[in-house]
Amino acid sequence: MITTSKNGTYEADRSQVYRWKGTEEAAGDQGRSQERTGHRRLAIGGGVAANTLLRSRVAEECDARGLELKIPPPSLCTDNAAMIASAARYVPQVPYPDFLAFDAFARSAA
Repeated sequence: MITTSKNGTYEADRSQVYRWKGTEEAAGDQGRSQERTGHRRLAIGGGVAANTLLRSRVAEECDARGLELKIPPPSLCTDNAAMIASAARYVPQVPYPDFLAFDAFARSAA
């Protein structure tokens, strides 16, 4: 993550720093959620669960907190966007600009 350049100064690989920081935030979030809810089991899935750094950090957090962790094998951790794109093959195409009139919105389960 931190390397020494030719002139002896230290340089950070920003992509690795962001990856590490995001992983630390996600691992901390699950810990705070457990404290708030009292749940003793955690499952992660989807494309993010294929991230090896995230998998190991969440496993460490769960071990430290005595939580049961379930993570599917990486081969089953697919990106939802890829699944949506694949499903789109089976519906009629909507040409541009007609699809811009669609009313798309997110819905909350709560």
